[in-house]
Amino acid sequence: MGDIPSLRSLYIGQATFLYAQAVAGMLCEGRMARLDVIRLVDAYSESIWGPRLRRSDIEKAVQLLCCSEEQTAVIARIKRVVICEKKTERIMGGDRVEGTHILD
Repeated sequence: MGDIPSLRSLYIGQATFLYAQAVAGMLCEGRMARLDVIRLVDAYSESIWGPRLRRSDIEKAVQLLCCSEEQTAVIARIKRVVICEKKTERIMGGDRVEGTHILD
């Protein structure tokens, strides 16, 4: 995704094959500077039978994408901006989240 300077909020719901590196890449190198919130609801890095994307996955991806002097600031921004949520629960299989809807 290219830089969209005026974008302030991004909602992605019921997404499959959304990689943590793609989300982290939006925040590296000062990109998307005005972005206040990225809300990921029922977002999966692969199919719906695999794990949901968690904020910690995005934080780990920063280590691969951002230069070492930038990593601390980008991880702090991720903690402030990114919200990963579970909305739909499956009866069986896949990533079943118990007790909370926020995925850190």
